[in-house]
Amino acid sequence: MIAEFSLRVAELAGVRSFLEIGAGRANLTGIMLEHLHERNKLYPLIVTDVQPIILENVGKLRDAYPQAQVETFLWNIMEPPPAALRAKLAHPVLLYERYTLNYATIKALEHIAEVADIVVLGDWFNYTGKLYAYDEVFKRIGANPLLYKEVKPLLDEYFPYQYIIDRRAQDAIKLPNITMLIAWK
Repeated sequence: MIAEFSLRVAELAGVRSFLEIGAGRANLTGIMLEHLHERNKLYPLIVTDVQPIILENVGKLRDAYPQAQVETFLWNIMEPPPAALRAKLAHPVLLYERYTLNYATIKALEHIAEVADIVVLGDWFNYTGKLYAYDEVFKRIGANPLLYKEVKPLLDEYFPYQYIIDRRAQDAIKLPNITMLIAWK
């Protein structure tokens, strides 16, 4: 769903670069490359993570999709984006991710805003402020849930246009988390 939404937004907004953060095992990267292949699109894609294993994981995907314009870059989103990464990006840049920010802090949003014009966040921002069992489990492994009320002021500052995909579910059944958010400058 993240890849599909990202591609649809990219086509509408004239995106020139994709940036995936926190790629880890590169599962979402593989899904994105498959969608790009199916559409015969060649958007440049830069895949980042803090762990060097990303180099190996994306290397395997390059073999499967030799026509893809995919590069890897080691970037800890807790730090400002390096000049070398900025130089690789052509604006407008669409940054997408799934769940990486829950392992980061609010400061990471500021760093993301330095390079991205549009974000598709598949994070599970806690919308209600009430912690649930899975929040407690994540806290035990060092991942503090990001509350939407904490994230919202930064989103308003850096990405003032926002759309929460599942807003009706949150309003109707008090869904505790945001499953997808699209925001742009």
